[in-house]
Amino acid sequence: MQKIIDIATGAFLIGIVLSYLTAERIFMNEAASCFTLLFTGIAGICRLSFLFFYKNSTKHSIKNLSITAIDLAFALFLFWIILNSWIVKKWEIDPFFWHKWGAVAGFYLLVRLTAQKKFLLYTLVLSGIIQTVIATGQSRGLLSGNHLMFDVTGSFGNPGQLGGYLAVCMTVSLCLCIEGAKARRRESANLRPDASFRTGLLLAVSALQGFGLYLADSRAGWVGLFAGLVVGMFLIARKHESANLRPDISFRAFALSRLRAFALFAFFAVGILFLYNYRPKSADARLLIWRVSCDMITDRPLVGHGAGAFNEKYMLYQADFFEKHPGSKFAVVADNAGYPFNELLNTAICFGLVGVILLLFLLWTALSASSAFKSASDTTPLFKAGLSAWLAFSMFSYPSGVFPLLLLPVVCLGGIESEAKLPFRLPRWFYVVIILFLTVILFQVWQDTAKLKRLSGACMNLHEDTTPGMDEFEHAYDSMKSNPTFNNYYMAWLESQPAERRIAKMKDLLPSCGGYYMKGNLYLETGDMEQAEQAFRTACNMVPTRIRPKYALWQLYVEKGDTAAAKEMAQTILDCPVKAESIYTLKVKKEMREYGK
Repeated sequence: MQKIIDIATGAFLIGIVLSYLTAERIFMNEAASCFTLLFTGIAGICRLSFLFFYKNSTKHSIKNLSITAIDLAFALFLFWIILNSWIVKKWEIDPFFWHKWGAVAGFYLLVRLTAQKKFLLYTLVLSGIIQTVIATGQSRGLLSGNHLMFDVTGSFGNPGQLGGYLAVCMTVSLCLCIEGAKARRRESANLRPDASFRTGLLLAVSALQGFGLYLADSRAGWVGLFAGLVVGMFLIARKHESANLRPDISFRAFALSRLRAFALFAFFAVGILFLYNYRPKSADARLLIWRVSCDMITDRPLVGHGAGAFNEKYMLYQADFFEKHPGSKFAVVADNAGYPFNELLNTAICFGLVGVILLLFLLWTALSASSAFKSASDTTPLFKAGLSAWLAFSMFSYPSGVFPLLLLPVVCLGGIESEAKLPFRLPRWFYVVIILFLTVILFQVWQDTAKLKRLSGACMNLHEDTTPGMDEFEHAYDSMKSNPTFNNYYMAWLESQPAERRIAKMKDLLPSCGGYYMKGNLYLETGDMEQAEQAFRTACNMVPTRIRPKYALWQLYVEKGDTAAAKEMAQTILDCPVKAESIYTLKVKKEMREYGK
């Protein structure tokens, strides 16, 4: 049973990643978390049932269950998320948020109880190979990508996500290769015949994954790979030195280690500058998001704005920023933003400084955990290297918003062993309680998954007024209005509804430039010119390079007879930089030039 659960855990990790290959991408991220929670729940029931029936068997039962400092830190962070949701949001949260974090907790426990930790490392290596093969097929036109603007995405939504996943997998592959090389040097006399072959194979696999990372063209991915390798090489070297395998403690070795550290720091600084200049507009867009995110943190620094707050409030803060700084250089790179591209900022926005402190405590506990370094089979340094690669990547991306990427640190945290353990035993009756509790949760998740499927079917027929699935949207509105995917399809359906109904419903939906432009048109239909002007102004400030809301505002001023405001807006449209010229923008600017004469 133990081996079956271990193998199933690794296979399921690969399956969740590959689930993004499916053509049907509606609610795919939420579906992945639901199915992961189902899987972990079923696996947990099987494992606990096994322990219950074999409680008195020394051969089959787990006699020494224990809690580590990492377990406590992880539980504390999850507890704060739950408490924060009650304090700040009063439980008004996207239900799939709970599925996601429930799946994270369940998968962590599953990995934590996995006996074959090294098997999980090879699972990551294998999944990296699969992603590289998919990316290569996409680059050669044999497979289609999952994004309209990018050919190579792997099984993810865009190449940035692929780059982050491959950075962690390649870090693990190279660290396994380095570990094998050091073992070969140490035990050359007693080396197994297949060890040298395995090291060479891992080196070839690492090169293959490097090609996949090159195809992904992800700057954050390269930063993650470099950070992971630096940490991995340091920890592997320390492991071998702690076992008295390389007793070269001398002044020369000390000086060389400091020189290498300085060289690595200098290389990292130069690399950051190079990566910034590689795509400066993309980098400036992230700088804008980070700048506006700091305003959000300043408003509620201690407990944050609550789960999902970035999608609920960021665009309003961006509009306020450009209203106060109309001549900002960031105007040309502004757009609708769904992620802060920095996980620490995201944590501070949603869960405040308390959440950031607890998260940093969890990471410090994991990365500083001491394990049996004298054991040659210790895999803790490799999991720490993978976690470091993920952390570096997360400083420039949004892995918590992509469920397979969110599972990577869970695997690394669960794989890290610690000498500081608190042993405990569960009473026999407690197994039955947990099994019943998991069964109830699984039933609820199954119901939510079924509702998810019905909503997905309704999304396929948005413009059919007689579609029975539209009732599902109305029933799900109160509970799912905070879900970004639900918002997109619900707004599309609202276009066919009366103006009064659309205004009433749209006030709670997530803000965006297009949403406020639509809201302004709705107020015009109802004759509320003041509210329409305010909505159009907000849309203009959200994304200053969008012509459509500015043109609507100009039409409003013309209709009101405000000639001075209309001329000012016409000049603003003419001076407005456009990301991509189109027939519409050329036509509008021609009209503005004729109006100014």
